[in-house]
Amino acid sequence: MDANKPIFKRLLHFSFSVAQKKCGKWNDYEMKVAPYQKGEPIYYEFTKCPVAEFAKEHDLLEVMPAFCNTDYTAMELLYARLMRTTTCANGAKCDYTICGD
Repeated sequence: MDANKPIFKRLLHFSFSVAQKKCGKWNDYEMKVAPYQKGEPIYYEFTKCPVAEFAKEHDLLEVMPAFCNTDYTAMELLYARLMRTTTCANGAKCDYTICGD
């Protein structure tokens, strides 16, 4: 999969949209996916993360980068770049902006 190609970028957005529906069904994460816009980065965010909630509750926030930073590697494998300003562990949401590399 190559996020630089429009068809794969569209497929990636579709997969995040499906994940959003599953989050709503399972009531674990809360996720919002921005509408797809041709030529624009994909944007989605989590406003509830059970892993971050557990880490906060048990004073384990120092291990969260080990969980969260794997997202960068995952996107690199898809020839994409992840830009994120906050996570649920250090802010109110985990924001993802994904574009081609």
